[in-house]
Amino acid sequence: FDDVARSVGLSRPHFFALFKEQTNLTPNVYWNTLRMEEAVRQLQWSQEPLISVACNLGFTTQGNFSRFFRDHVGVPPTLYREAARAIS
Repeated sequence: FDDVARSVGLSRPHFFALFKEQTNLTPNVYWNTLRMEEAVRQLQWSQEPLISVACNLGFTTQGNFSRFFRDHVGVPPTLYREAARAIS
């Protein structure tokens, strides 16, 4: 987020404070929310392997992505994908 702050002429702390004031979220929480929404979309609708989904979302390993997904959704991405496809 340093690059974003610099690009609009703000320090990192000032950017974070203004972002939180306007959105009620920190930039990190907002970014992770966007990543989760995209992860859910890709798991539901794409045939991409998990490692590809992980890389598309900026994760360096499939394990990091799986842990992130499980921590936010409560189930591993493989189980989520299976359940989502069973419903569709």
